[in-house]
Amino acid sequence: MFKTGLICKKIAGKEKGKVCIVLKMEKDYVIVDGDCRKRKCSIKHLEPLSFAEIKRDAPHDEVMKVLEAAGFKSKKQEKKKWNKKHKEK
Repeated sequence: MFKTGLICKKIAGKEKGKVCIVLKMEKDYVIVDGDCRKRKCSIKHLEPLSFAEIKRDAPHDEVMKVLEAAGFKSKKQEKKKWNKKHKEK
C-alpha cells in the first residue's frame, strides 16, 4: 500500500498533523519529507491521503513544490504570511 510518492499525514509523534511524502520504502518503515524533517517513520504513524509523482530520494525543494501543486499548504509559509501582515500595521 505504501509506495514512493504517497502523500500522507502524520498521526503520531512530535510532528503530528504535518503533511509529508513517502520517498523510500524499507521493511516496516518509510523515509518521509515535507512539512516535517526528512526522516525514517513507522508506517503505523502515517495516514495515506493521495498520490503524487516524485522521484525516489528527491530533494526537499522538489518535495515542497509537489505538495503545493497537490493543494497542501506548508504551515511554515502560513506563519511567514501572518508575520508580514502584522508587521505592516
